Amino acid sequence: MGGMTPVIKRTFAEAAPTLADLKKLPLTDQSLLLLERLSVLYLQMKSGGALHKGNLLLPNDPYQLAIGYTGQENLEVRRHFLGVPWTTLVNQGYLVDPAGTGFYSVSDEGYEVLKHPNSFTTPDILPLEETIPNLSNVAGNSRRRAPRSAVVINVLIASPSDVCNERDIVANAIYAWNAAHYKQTGIMLNPIRWETHSFPASGDRPQQIINKQIVYEGDFLIGIFGNRLGTPTGRALSGTIEEIEWFRKSAKHVALYFSTADVPRTADRAQLKALEDYQRERQQDTLYFTFGSAEELDKHVTHHLPKFVSEVHERLSATLELEGIEEELRTNQTYSQQRLSDLAAQVTPRSAKIINAESLIAMRTVTGVRSLRKLESDLELSRLPEGVYGFTVPWQVGPDANHLGLQQSPHGTVVAEIHKSTNGESYVVGYISESDLVRLQDPSRRTATEITMFFSPYREFSLPVAIPFSRIEKSNHRSIGNQYVNDLSIQ
Repeated sequence: MGGMTPVIKRTFAEAAPTLADLKKLPLTDQSLLLLERLSVLYLQMKSGGALHKGNLLLPNDPYQLAIGYTGQENLEVRRHFLGVPWTTLVNQGYLVDPAGTGFYSVSDEGYEVLKHPNSFTTPDILPLEETIPNLSNVAGNSRRRAPRSAVVINVLIASPSDVCNERDIVANAIYAWNAAHYKQTGIMLNPIRWETHSFPASGDRPQQIINKQIVYEGDFLIGIFGNRLGTPTGRALSGTIEEIEWFRKSAKHVALYFSTADVPRTADRAQLKALEDYQRERQQDTLYFTFGSAEELDKHVTHHLPKFVSEVHERLSATLELEGIEEELRTNQTYSQQRLSDLAAQVTPRSAKIINAESLIAMRTVTGVRSLRKLESDLELSRLPEGVYGFTVPWQVGPDANHLGLQQSPHGTVVAEIHKSTNGESYVVGYISESDLVRLQDPSRRTATEITMFFSPYREFSLPVAIPFSRIEKSNHRSIGNQYVNDLSIQ
């Protein structure tokens, strides 16, 4: 690992005095150095929502991620480490975001690798030119094939609730830009909307939940106003205003569009007054346009997008954030290739093995799982990280496991143990009879077989097994006394 001897509380500046020196370190050393620093910051930040790129990139480095560096170099160091080293830690499972909100924590595996740093490895990285098109040459090379990868720029569409049609118009203009320009630029715009990208959650004020889920990952914002400013959040005049002000304070690109169409007689006059006041404020310091109709809005956004994208791309490049995006892309390509290879190894359902062990504890060791953490409880199986187990009700067990919501511990009718193993396969765990196990393991079997599974030992049904969901054709639930039973048809 490049001879690095980890010290958990060491800063980046103690490892290398300049960004140039940091970049000379092997990726393994950079990633481990970042993990060491994040393990310290996580203890400070978890009460406020844990580790988030948006927080770690705030002006003046309030969380001291790059303490020891000053001015522009401090920001550049943070941009660099939150690129490919961060992505490497996520892909290796050392940083986890089980809720899918952009807020990460250091996993048990992450702390374990800090105890044994020689076990830390990173994937091979493909040459950048194989994954990112050469943007400087595209103008004179119209015959080049379309890129197979993209630099994705997130566009947050922000507005109160009275401009639903206008929100669709902006999203469609973004899709049209992709169709027209992706082949030549290798850049893909991703319209982010609360309707499609947010999900039910609790534990914070509503607007802060939305901020965590969709706002903080945005690269630029398009705001639309009709006749309303929106509902106050407790910290801003409305959710839309809170989003806009976060982008402005983060020095990110903001473009606002205000309707000049006739105001309905039923419009809320207080809302209109608040909107007019805000519009006058933004005339002084924010890119600002008006539109009189849906067609005019479409025309404006279509005309403005190329300039917006160019300016955002320039800003990302100047701050080295684009470097992080491109490095993240090539690392993800390697990771994706590995995952595709894993999927290819499971060409037929029969390739997923049925596991039997001496005990339930031994089964958990074989599948490599740990208990769900509190914040992971009730999440759907598809959104949980690999290497965890939880519990659900038996009648939810069937061929499709992705939408199962798992809980931390068994209680009442929540007795079916589910494993999402480290190999990516998901299993239902229970007890079957020896005769059923013999049939399941018969190498000459060519058709599905029926077995009975209990979720606690019962008479001859005492052998612990883990059945892959990909092998389950049908499942019927019943009860025998106080025992819950599933009759399974297994491929």
